[in-house]
Amino acid sequence: MYKQYEILGETINVYFEKELNQDDTICLFIHGFGSSNDIMKPIQRIGNRKFIIVSIDLPGCGKSSWNVKPISILNYMEITKEFINKYLLHNEVYIVAHSLGAWSGLYAVKNTHAKHALLLGPAHYHLTPNRIEFALKYLIPKTEEDAIYSYITLSAFPERFKATAHMYAKSVISESNDRAERFEHMLHNEMMNKEFVNKVLNKELYGGSNKYTIVVGEKDLYTRPDEISIIAKEHNKTMNLIPEAGHAIFVDQPIAVLNFINEMIENEK
Repeated sequence: MYKQYEILGETINVYFEKELNQDDTICLFIHGFGSSNDIMKPIQRIGNRKFIIVSIDLPGCGKSSWNVKPISILNYMEITKEFINKYLLHNEVYIVAHSLGAWSGLYAVKNTHAKHALLLGPAHYHLTPNRIEFALKYLIPKTEEDAIYSYITLSAFPERFKATAHMYAKSVISESNDRAERFEHMLHNEMMNKEFVNKVLNKELYGGSNKYTIVVGEKDLYTRPDEISIIAKEHNKTMNLIPEAGHAIFVDQPIAVLNFINEMIENEK
């Protein structure tokens, strides 16, 4: 079921697996760049779980509003914090954050009662010129060719995505002006701003808490293992690899992801 909440000037759409009881253990799923709360679906399909799924649409994504302009990572972080503190106050909460969602996930474990964050293919601050060029080209693609590439390379099994790649690309390009208007500020001025990511993501978030686990797909082209290993080493963390997984880690290896979620919860009990 879905519920809507008014938080910091936005109408935030949230998926709940069921009505919550106070003794429910919650895993809050936080999506990545331009995505939605649908990221939880591959995990939802797996039965016999010991947690309840809650999954949030951040502003400008899914069915949440886009009232506060420009869209900002800092606002994403505050909305996540407010949601947990107000609406999940009486539950044991864990975070499952993908890609850009790592910002909000790390912020949540610092500023709420969330016990631990599982960061999957997480955003990072190791911004080389080549990686900045890659992100600017493929996160907001301007051509159908770039849109197709950005789509099929999400997975370690690109052939699985090829059947729907052209349809996806046409949709993305037809909405490219809107997508650029929504996300260019965040992409250019926050995500690809070396000073900003070093101050906030590196020092305040990765460096501000130890309550997180880093996992990356072995074949992730968007948050590559060689990059994530640097971040892990700098913060004295272990980088966990999932074989045969790309950036679309939930789709490629849902059971492996579920195993990490279960391990996270068991370690905190």
